[in-house]
Amino acid sequence: MRTKPANKKRDARLFGIILLLMVAAFITDLRLPLGVAGGVPFVVPVALALWFLQPTYTWVVAGLSGALIVLDIFLKPSSGVPFYFVIINRSYAFLAIGILLGIGHLQKRLLRANERLAALSVMEERERLSRELHDDLLQSLGGLGARASAVSELLAQSRTEDARRELTTLRDSVEKAYLDVRHYVTGLRMSSLSDRRFLKALEDFARVFTRQSGLGLDFRVAEGTPQFWLSPVVETQAMRIVQEALTNITRHAQARKVSVRVSLNGPFLEIGVQDDGWGFDPDRVDGQDHLGLQIMRERAELAGGRLAVLAAPGSGTQVTVTVPYQKKEA
Repeated sequence: MRTKPANKKRDARLFGIILLLMVAAFITDLRLPLGVAGGVPFVVPVALALWFLQPTYTWVVAGLSGALIVLDIFLKPSSGVPFYFVIINRSYAFLAIGILLGIGHLQKRLLRANERLAALSVMEERERLSRELHDDLLQSLGGLGARASAVSELLAQSRTEDARRELTTLRDSVEKAYLDVRHYVTGLRMSSLSDRRFLKALEDFARVFTRQSGLGLDFRVAEGTPQFWLSPVVETQAMRIVQEALTNITRHAQARKVSVRVSLNGPFLEIGVQDDGWGFDPDRVDGQDHLGLQIMRERAELAGGRLAVLAAPGSGTQVTVTVPYQKKEA
């Protein structure tokens, strides 16, 4: 894992502060009768060392703390405490340092595992989008080719009115294919938004998507919503669910307006996407539409959340995704 120059400087400054604390702890323990509590000051710097981004610093601090503990045992004047009490206390200090090192090692492993999981999630997402784009584009091009052949046949038979109607359908199919491609490209560009706040990225994506589709958008975030943080996996899945919901609206709903609502409900982030279109009966969905809903549900479950769909013929559709979030420290 590469470390940025700014992080290296941060680690170097923290290392200098910890060294000063260790020297101060050593001098204090030599001069003051801390007795069996003397090993405690040497554990604190190791605990602070868990903040290091480079594990080398943590191991160096742990080694220096251990060396100072040993020196303290032999250099410290007698304080009236039995020597074996001091040895037992320093042994506990060594044990505490070992536990802290173990915690630090587990934290680093967890961080690397999360990074690998995020990278794997991004790769799988790109492959899935590539397959979807490939399949949809092939289907659209195949349909365009069939309609173009039909127009040629109708013209050859001098059926100009039928040919004109077929050309109108062909034009609509071309516009739909063009719009689908633009939507997929917009979705692929979402990966470049990862360094921005999630809500801003979500709003920008929704506005671009609805503008391309000719839909009105009402995007609102609940008042008083504090800053929060989403893991890369949760952020990606939430974005893709919103993209799928908007895509379904443009394909099936015949809607004029879309509203997106964002709020926090306990430990969960809720994103609602609602349209004023035709709606449908959720109990009578099959084929491709059923598959789309199932994919969104699986995405929500992968993110540790859930998906709810409220719809009725003539009453529009509301899709709500609920995913866990973490509070962002100030």
